[in-house]
Amino acid sequence: MAKKYFLYANNVKIEVTKEVYNAYYQTKDRNNYLDDKFNKNVIYLDNHFEGYENNTIEYHYVINREKVLAEEEHENELIKLLHNVLSRLEEDEKMIVYLYFYENKSQSQIGEEMDVTQQNISKRLNFIKKKLKKSMNF
Repeated sequence: MAKKYFLYANNVKIEVTKEVYNAYYQTKDRNNYLDDKFNKNVIYLDNHFEGYENNTIEYHYVINREKVLAEEEHENELIKLLHNVLSRLEEDEKMIVYLYFYENKSQSQIGEEMDVTQQNISKRLNFIKKKLKKSMNF
């Protein structure tokens, strides 16, 4: 019996795929990490200075929340671009990418599954990487 995955939206339990479930928690963990990083590096001086509203005190090591959010937005744009580029790959290329990067299978294991040599898989992976870099302008 396959394991079922659920997420809650507006107090409604929704069954989702494993990929959606994992992506949701990866995003949630990333946001928690960024919030913790921000909170650890910010110095609040409000209660230490009278009339602080009229003072502008800046420290070069204080993380700018807008900068963190902008970096996260840029990262999300790159992820969307990568998904778009991956969707344009041939089906066998998608399978190789999935098995190698998501299932962590070796080139030999992939070769056995696809009935080709490990050297063939290695060449195809290098070709796919070049194709992705070119499509993403890297």
